[in-house]
Amino acid sequence: MHGRGSWVIAVLVTGLAGCSAAASSGSGTAGVAGGATISGPPASATAVVVPGHDTPEQAADGLIQAEQAGNQRLLCSYAVPSQQANCRSLQIFAAKGHISVVGALTSGDRALVEITGHTCWAGNGCQDSTNPSLGMPTGSLTFTQAYNKALTSDEFSPVPCLKVNGKWYVNFSAG
Repeated sequence: MHGRGSWVIAVLVTGLAGCSAAASSGSGTAGVAGGATISGPPASATAVVVPGHDTPEQAADGLIQAEQAGNQRLLCSYAVPSQQANCRSLQIFAAKGHISVVGALTSGDRALVEITGHTCWAGNGCQDSTNPSLGMPTGSLTFTQAYNKALTSDEFSPVPCLKVNGKWYVNFSAG
């Protein structure tokens, strides 16, 4: 079963999804049309991954690291608070591979986190992406359209995140 951050969907049997993240000691930001902001490490910098809730990248990275470790309790702590109870009731399959955060695009309390990498789940196949901009807003696709699509698509990236009470979480559902 794949969709909405497929690497997490395969892990959370009911179809939840995930985010991934990284922070950089020298991350850059730039504005884009529609009030969205692009953030992430400069092209020449090496990102330092730090799980947490201060940025959408950190929330996504925390979820990815917890998934790779097979730690359901920690993984679910990166889900939007209203989705955490449902997350804890699901069966988790540990993933093996490497996923990297490339950057994020934020608009208000929503974010799309770009990821690349390769991951596999025992008995559930593998998925990979080398194109972090796949599914991101373009001239013909608005941020809202891209965000809504990320909530329901089968694409590896981007991963939708949501800011709740000043903290960033992975958003697993459109509702």
